[in-house]
Amino acid sequence: MDQLAASVEKVVLDKLNLSRVVDFGSICKASSLSVLSLVKNDVVGLISEEIGNCKPLAHLYLNGNQLSGHLPYSLTQLSNLKKFDISNSNFSGKVSYMPRILRLLTLLVHNNLHSGETPKLDFSNLILFNVSNNNFSGPLPDVKGRFSGNSWSGNPQLCRELISKAYPPSKASRRPRPTYMGKLGL
Repeated sequence: MDQLAASVEKVVLDKLNLSRVVDFGSICKASSLSVLSLVKNDVVGLISEEIGNCKPLAHLYLNGNQLSGHLPYSLTQLSNLKKFDISNSNFSGKVSYMPRILRLLTLLVHNNLHSGETPKLDFSNLILFNVSNNNFSGPLPDVKGRFSGNSWSGNPQLCRELISKAYPPSKASRRPRPTYMGKLGL
């Protein structure tokens, strides 16, 4: 059984109406796990600290579930994490430690209940970024002109005037946009 767990590289269980609590401790016993995707289910509960044991994890997609609570600090131990999507869930709390995940290319945490300051990431590396519709406050980080105000909208404690001055909508952003917000013009 241990040999089987060591050889599992991907767990993709999207849109299967799963409705249980995820045992991250058991999942992370798969020592080669690089992709965990549970998109659009009804998974409940928290992301436990054991997620930090999934060292090779590069893609974590938990969006569209009923997961809630604070994100564990152990996420910072995922040094290979490149794509992180927990959008459209019930997560709360701060995400200010996300910059410690140095290889992050995608951060999608929109439509949750996060609070505190917006994460100050290395925006020159990010491809997709959206923190809209949360409860973020404080100053806006310098996104190096790569993302529109739509990536920040719906955070009532961020100054709307500041957002519109710093990130005016481009002609490209006036057309209907997909759920994921990335570089201007995508």
